[in-house]
Amino acid sequence: MSKKDKKKSRFPSDAVDSSTETSPRIISRRGWKIIGSGIFTVIVGFFVLSFTDPRGQNMASTLSPILIILGYTIIGFGILARDPSEHPNN
Repeated sequence: MSKKDKKKSRFPSDAVDSSTETSPRIISRRGWKIIGSGIFTVIVGFFVLSFTDPRGQNMASTLSPILIILGYTIIGFGILARDPSEHPNN
């Protein structure tokens, strides 16, 4: 058995033509945009958090946890979001 035959038998998945096989996208393009906006919201939340006072009695102390939780929620929705073209109209 030659070296070329051993390589072919070792990796049978390489023999399949990948251009004919399409794998489904786990996260859609729309989902990635939503995730990006969620990440931006989380970053803004942590930036606002840097302006809180030690006693927690200014507006930044109230706004920053809301922004951080909202950002993580938006990221969750982005993971679940689908492109409108994936849903056929009935």
